[in-house]
Amino acid sequence: MEHFAKNCKDGFEFCRKTSSTVHHFCFMKDCKEMDEGNSTTVVVKGLTSNGLIYRIRQELLKAGIQVTAMGPGFISIKQPALLSRLDEVLDAWGIDLLDESESQLIRRTKSALQYSLEQQILPLRGLLRNLSEHTGCPYYQLSSLFLAVEGVTLGRYVLRQRLDKAIERLTYTNGSVSEIAHQTGYRDETHLALHVEAERGLPIAHFLKIRTARFSTYPNRSYELFAPSELATGS
Repeated sequence: MEHFAKNCKDGFEFCRKTSSTVHHFCFMKDCKEMDEGNSTTVVVKGLTSNGLIYRIRQELLKAGIQVTAMGPGFISIKQPALLSRLDEVLDAWGIDLLDESESQLIRRTKSALQYSLEQQILPLRGLLRNLSEHTGCPYYQLSSLFLAVEGVTLGRYVLRQRLDKAIERLTYTNGSVSEIAHQTGYRDETHLALHVEAERGLPIAHFLKIRTARFSTYPNRSYELFAPSELATGS
């Protein structure tokens, strides 16, 4: 098995050449979403559990590879020159690098989902159908890819993103619960409340209380000025 690399639009292209096939993988440099340092981020399939992430991190350290960030579906390293060694370690554990076409498909799907959550009011089935049509990829294929990369099916991933959007609006806008439920594709206020409590273990009243406290402290501050990261900390 032979490895080689060259520059490409998004970072550089790393190739694995076997006797009959050349596999192409496009990696991003300085990926701000994954790591703040000067790192190279690779997207992988099969790295989904915390136990496996811990074991792989230990194996990479033994191989002399400096890991700057690591989580379900991705690894960021400091030394792009060691990508061939990284590939060998992952291959021994049955973990595959995401090839260029799969990476593009994941990015297009996530981008289309964010647009839909911001601009359209669709129930879950409508969202999933819209994503499949936008990417030109059958749902079962998209779902299998998300399961391999994110550790959850596409349907589950969409549910989480939709709920995050609803909680963001509950906390940072002055819309009613009924309006926000409608805006984010839930049937009604009760439907949204059930999902919030099931997924977060908290009643909707908890997030409305945060909203009240924020608007009391900053009565003239608009929704756009609140940092999204504040939602996670509740500060």
